[in-house]
Amino acid sequence: MKHGDILQGDYEDTYRNLTLKHLSVLRYVSAVCSPLKAVVKMDVDVNWNLVATSLYIKSFPRNKCLVSCFRVIGKPYREDADVWTKWFVTREEYPYDSYPPFCLGMAYIATECAIANMLDAATQVKFFWIDDVFTTGILRERSNTTLMDNSLYYLPYDYMTESRRSYWEDVLFHLDSIPVDLSWNRIV
Repeated sequence: MKHGDILQGDYEDTYRNLTLKHLSVLRYVSAVCSPLKAVVKMDVDVNWNLVATSLYIKSFPRNKCLVSCFRVIGKPYREDADVWTKWFVTREEYPYDSYPPFCLGMAYIATECAIANMLDAATQVKFFWIDDVFTTGILRERSNTTLMDNSLYYLPYDYMTESRRSYWEDVLFHLDSIPVDLSWNRIV
């Protein structure tokens, strides 16, 4: 960080290099922000409830290496899939028929030791370009870091049950899933 306000990595900023961007941020956090209880990684179109998130992180077991998120069980899209997708993966890129459980890309929460463990594992495994699968699936599994499914704290949710929900139970939510006014009502 030359001027203290921009984090710059040495790679071309393309979709297939998101994993490099993701790892750059984790390296920075690990090197500069220690000690810390946890890191919230979220996409720009995700909102969070600061109070609920803080309380949720405080509930984490002490000294536990974990990643908490909306857990996904998935498999690679192969060349013979019925529909085209930008996530096609060749057997050369990923030889297995399924991915290890990983976090839905919009957001996750990781403890400091989970980040350190995943960064260490990154030096021991083959690079994979789908960042969610690589960081919170392959690296997390390789480093024996616990994956805590907290899908109850995430949207999407049923709009019909909105009036029965507590606004404080959602830790992270996708802004495309709800109208902006409901989003602000959740956190104000």
